[in-house]
Amino acid sequence: MEGNYFDGVAYIDNWQSEDILSETFATYKNDFGVHKLDVMAGHSYKNYVSRSSQLKAKGFVNEALLNENMSAGDPESNELSNDKIKTQLLSFYSRVNYSFKNKYLFTGTVRADGSSKFGENNKWGYFPSAAISWKAHEEPFIQSLGVFQELKARLSYGVSGNQGISAYQTLSRYGIENYYDQGQWKTVIGPGYISGQYGPDYRYNYWSGIPNKDLKWESTTQLNFGLDMAFFQRRLRATVDLYSKETNDLLRQKFLPLSSSYSRIWVNDGTILNKGVEVSLEGNIISGKDVSLTSNLMLSVNRNEVQDLGNSAAMGLLKDSNTGMEYEFQGEGFDTFGMATANIYAVGEPLNVFYGYKTNGIIQSEEEGLAAGLTGDMALPGEFKYVDINEDGVFDEEDRTIIGDPNPDFIASLGLDFTYKNFDISLFFNGVFGNDIFYPGKLDQANIMPLRWTMDHPTNDYPKLKSIRDLRLSDWFIEDGSFVRIQNMTVGYRFNVDDISFISKARLYLNATNLYTFTFSDFTGYDPEVGLDGIYWGGYPRTRNVTLGLNVTF
Repeated sequence: MEGNYFDGVAYIDNWQSEDILSETFATYKNDFGVHKLDVMAGHSYKNYVSRSSQLKAKGFVNEALLNENMSAGDPESNELSNDKIKTQLLSFYSRVNYSFKNKYLFTGTVRADGSSKFGENNKWGYFPSAAISWKAHEEPFIQSLGVFQELKARLSYGVSGNQGISAYQTLSRYGIENYYDQGQWKTVIGPGYISGQYGPDYRYNYWSGIPNKDLKWESTTQLNFGLDMAFFQRRLRATVDLYSKETNDLLRQKFLPLSSSYSRIWVNDGTILNKGVEVSLEGNIISGKDVSLTSNLMLSVNRNEVQDLGNSAAMGLLKDSNTGMEYEFQGEGFDTFGMATANIYAVGEPLNVFYGYKTNGIIQSEEEGLAAGLTGDMALPGEFKYVDINEDGVFDEEDRTIIGDPNPDFIASLGLDFTYKNFDISLFFNGVFGNDIFYPGKLDQANIMPLRWTMDHPTNDYPKLKSIRDLRLSDWFIEDGSFVRIQNMTVGYRFNVDDISFISKARLYLNATNLYTFTFSDFTGYDPEVGLDGIYWGGYPRTRNVTLGLNVTF
């Protein structure tokens, strides 16, 4: 499209990276009767460098040479840019493994990591961890029960770090601006640079470059308790893990007031708590000469909560006037909803909950719309009937509330492997349950056009057709995201090749991926599997692949 406006546009982008990693460590092992000791100490160094350059030319006489002769473009429209990024990570680490009678086990680790991404006084982070385990099935009193073939208890505690930000956030960064003045191009170099765009047609710029010399490692502390069990001569195996994980000093971007001349700055602030349980069950259900059936079931339940977002005034937190909840928006705004943002971080709530307006069907008469506190075109028949949450008789921003949660109640997967003589079949299911999805394009789907509200065929489900309306981000765009997918299925047949001397094995198989998806509601999109923010962006359906193959071993 850009080429239509500028008589052709040509690009050349170059990118190169170098990643050097050095690992040096020493290990000491020894057995002292019933004692076993394993000690390791090491050092690592990582050096990463990337370089890029971009060339852009406009205004070509013809497109015969494409981008192979960019000098043929208008020289006054040429755009050149290049970039270099260098980061370094230096680490020292040590680990001790100790066991007594092979029943009581201990592991302790400590590491120190220094990152060039952080300020002079905060480059280093220190991350210890320790774990103990007990093989209870080795104890005579457990063996006397005749129940467990394996019973192992595990307890661990540790701290890990995160340096997941781009380089140079602790330094002042300068930008370059070229402009045309009095018949010639001029260049200005100064603090700040454009790091992105937002708004309708991306007309607004994000200004970055302000340093934060106090940036430091984000740290996560985790406590875990687990059990490993086996029953019925190990035909049934189970693993259960309970965990509590707290992340502090969150690395995140803080929005700045307009008076600062910058848009955002990276800071360490906030605390998020995750708690959950993970269960794994493996079973040999049938074990016969000609037939077998095994299964593997995994279940994961996680609950997270934003416990702190820093100082309200310093971080510019917003406050819900109805509940007093402090929050900040996450992600980009939607043109469809007047640049409103769907996700928020709210103190006391799960991550990325949806924030907006509630609806109560469709307005059937203007009197009904006015009684709901709506005004103007929003009160006309066929429009969404938004709910006046605070019941003050006026519909405004004070009527926003939490309208959905993208975090699932639990996720699960199931694998089944069945064999009968020379035939085999394997199935793998995965599912997500209890999560909400925000679908901003729901109103634009062609299949709902005939279902829209009209005077002759009123409905309480879909608004009337209208090219321009004051559309609010509401729960009408929230859908149930629960699903179960047949992720993979393989059917095979193993040929008997005993009479063929030069072939040892031969198997014919049919494999299908993304075979079918079951949804538990009328999900209107193509694929309910979305990211952590719970936003469904549309696009094409997920590809289903079917493969027929033959494996022959000579």
